[in-house]
Amino acid sequence: MAFDRLGGSGGKKQILSIHIPKTAGISLAQVYLARYGYDAVCFFYNHRFFKKPPEGVGETVVATPPAAAMARERLIRSPLAASIARFLSRYLTNPPPVLSKFPADVAVIHGHFRVEPAVKDQYTLVTVLREPLQRVHSLYRYMRRRQREDEPTPRWWYPEMTFMDMARLPQNRNAQWRYLNGLQVDDFAHIGVTEHLEAFVKQITPGSGQRLPHQNVAPQEPLELSDRELAEFRKLNQKDYILYERVLNRVLAETHTTTPSLAL
Repeated sequence: MAFDRLGGSGGKKQILSIHIPKTAGISLAQVYLARYGYDAVCFFYNHRFFKKPPEGVGETVVATPPAAAMARERLIRSPLAASIARFLSRYLTNPPPVLSKFPADVAVIHGHFRVEPAVKDQYTLVTVLREPLQRVHSLYRYMRRRQREDEPTPRWWYPEMTFMDMARLPQNRNAQWRYLNGLQVDDFAHIGVTEHLEAFVKQITPGSGQRLPHQNVAPQEPLELSDRELAEFRKLNQKDYILYERVLNRVLAETHTTTPSLAL
């Protein structure tokens, strides 16, 4: 089932492209713009719709006023404050909204949102998943980069956060499964994985010869986990692993390959 310029299958349905953080969604946005044109693509980030293409949009962030940020930096360096920050980070979350209504004048809507299952049959659904450990590690590197560059970070982030601190937060467990919001794999017209993203782009833009742009790629950093931490991570993300492996097997069957073509 291929897309056409009118949106969806056979031009009857809009495309809802669910961008799960750190699954090459910014690169995919550029594919949509090249395929359908700027006037036919709408974005949803930071809990609002807009037509301007995103530039490096990733995890939703909320800016902290400079004075408050400075005070927070001073306080958080004490052991007691760090303990308080770790406790509060479990509750300072900003989950993606569940939407059931979308702008009607565009072919594609792409961004950080969940779809109300009751309206799923009215749209052509698209999303991309990523190997869970690689996705969370990419998110962690992205947050560390934002911290180093003094850019806004989510409320749940604090300067001394380790990878496992972040992975243990409720909002970061089984995030891909939660983004689907009850939708099943078969509800999606197209569902891919970042490790085979080139094949996914060819599938959704047949005959176009489009190349996948690389954008919003987090700096590479090694991740060293003990066997106990790795087992804990897999347990915390059991639903994500089941979902990812199901989609990966489907992708491998469709592409007749066992070698990843691209990892972002």
